[in-house]
Amino acid sequence: MEWGEPIRRNYATDEVQYESIARAAPGLPHTDVSAAASQRFVSHWLVGALADVTHLGLHTTYRIVAFACLAAIAAVVVRLALAFELPLSAGVLALGLVITNPYAWRLILIAPAMLSDALLVLGVGIALLGLVDERPWLATVGCVIAVLGRETGLAVAAGVCVWLALQHRRFPASLALIVPVVAFGLVKGVGETFAAPDPSASGFTVVSPLLRLPGTARELADHFGRVVIAAPTALAILFAALVVLARRQRLQLRATPLAAALLLAALVFLQPAVFNPDWVQHNETRLAALAIVPLAVAAAAAFAKIPAAASKRVTVIAAVLIAVASLHHRYTLGGAVESPRTFVAVEALASLALIVLIVSRSRATSAVHSSA
Repeated sequence: MEWGEPIRRNYATDEVQYESIARAAPGLPHTDVSAAASQRFVSHWLVGALADVTHLGLHTTYRIVAFACLAAIAAVVVRLALAFELPLSAGVLALGLVITNPYAWRLILIAPAMLSDALLVLGVGIALLGLVDERPWLATVGCVIAVLGRETGLAVAAGVCVWLALQHRRFPASLALIVPVVAFGLVKGVGETFAAPDPSASGFTVVSPLLRLPGTARELADHFGRVVIAAPTALAILFAALVVLARRQRLQLRATPLAAALLLAALVFLQPAVFNPDWVQHNETRLAALAIVPLAVAAAAAFAKIPAAASKRVTVIAAVLIAVASLHHRYTLGGAVESPRTFVAVEALASLALIVLIVSRSRATSAVHSSA
């Protein structure tokens, strides 16, 4: 897809502001950008400076950096699969859930200036790896990368801080919060020199439409629904696996790698639900999808603990369903899915099929073992 086409189609309009920051490097923009975009200026400013030094051209530099970031995300997912000691089947599903996600992966491929999103995804993955490997310094580095990508990373830093504090690692816990907050404060301070004023708290939170219920019921239903469809296949696998584990009385979440993944996934995935629908302007799905790495790994880790994971047939069918559910009406070539309603229907059917597949196959496997 040609550069700028996603902007013309109105699904990567943030690129306009990000590119204005990059073109101003090594200086700063002389025209106002949104308060949100100004808080993410570091990566775009660095891309612009790199393009200026190498003479590669801004668009080429964006593509190189964005693709390198995606490669790093894939490497982190592989490293997480090893850290979680996932079997090959579960590891394949984890990686598949990440690289087929239309919003957190494919959008970056066709709109590389949405680099901030990829940087957040990478940072969250590194933070989770630091927690699982018990390397607090790595978790802190991940939090800083996430914060430099998007302000969403502040919640991740708070979550990492709490996780480490509960393990009585108070000094690393403090650093995991303080360092990202200081980094964000510095970026915010510089960004405000060329940013438009911040919106009021009531303007960007869901409080306003909640206070106007029941008149806003339909708007809120659409708002929360857009969050859910960010990664329905990952949610389906996670839900089905947790149900099976709970029924078998094998569900243990306390201070486990799975719990760490669920914590970081929730902190990113649920954030768009807190925003005012008018403020996010139908971007809930893209923002929630930025939790895909911990969400995918959590789903795969839960799946690995159930009988269905031992079946190659289940893994192959699940992989096919994940691929089918990724056929986004905008981000997929070929026109297999032509409308948003069709895409949501395909996602829903694939997710339901995953739940039925995993639960039924686990029951069948358990029955065979019991009879044996």
